[in-house]
Amino acid sequence: MRLFLAMMSHETNTFSNVPTDRAQFEARNLHYGDDIVEAFRSTGTCLGGMIDAAERRGVRLVPSVAAAASPAGRVTSEIYAQLKERLLADLQAASPVDGVLLDLHGAMVPEGLDDGEGDLIEAVRKVVGPRIPVAVTLDHNILVVKSTIHYRAAFEPIAREIIEVDAPGLSSSNLERFDFKRVRRPIFPLDAETTYP
Repeated sequence: MRLFLAMMSHETNTFSNVPTDRAQFEARNLHYGDDIVEAFRSTGTCLGGMIDAAERRGVRLVPSVAAAASPAGRVTSEIYAQLKERLLADLQAASPVDGVLLDLHGAMVPEGLDDGEGDLIEAVRKVVGPRIPVAVTLDHNILVVKSTIHYRAAFEPIAREIIEVDAPGLSSSNLERFDFKRVRRPIFPLDAETTYP
C-alpha cells in the first residue's frame, strides 16, 4: 500500500497585519520529501502519528511537503502557490496512490482566498479522482467553507461510509486499527440540503 503524505498547517488571524510568508514557514517547519519522515517520526504530532502508524503496518509513504507556521496574518499568495504547486506536482508524479493523508489546520486563509484547506483539498481531489480515499486531520476550530459548494456531490453517495472522528489524536495515534476500508456510519449533514438514505 502506498499513501501520499503532506502537511500544510496555519492558523490565520485575518485581523493581523503581519503576513505569513516563506520566512515564517522556514522558522517553524518547512520540509520536503523523505526529510519529512525523519523530522516528524515519533514526535507525538498528527503527522508523526501518521508516520509511526504507517511504519508499524508496513505502509509505504510518499512524503511531499510539510509546512507549518506560527499563527499570524494571511498566508501570502506566493508561498501558498509554491507549496500547493509542489504538493500537487508530487502527487501527480506519485499517482496512482492508494490514499492521501493530509495534516491540515482548518483555519488557513491565503491572500485572495477565504478557505485555503478547501482550495487545497479540492485540487487534491481533482488529481486523485473520486474513489481514492483522502484523509484529512483538522484542528477543532476549523473553517472549511467550500464543503457545501464543492464537496456535497462527492460525499452524498458515500455519506454512510465516512468515518468521523471527534477525539484529539485518535486518527493519527490509532491509524493502525483501521484496515483502510470504508466503515458504514452516518456523519452530520454538510448543509441543509444533504440527505442520507
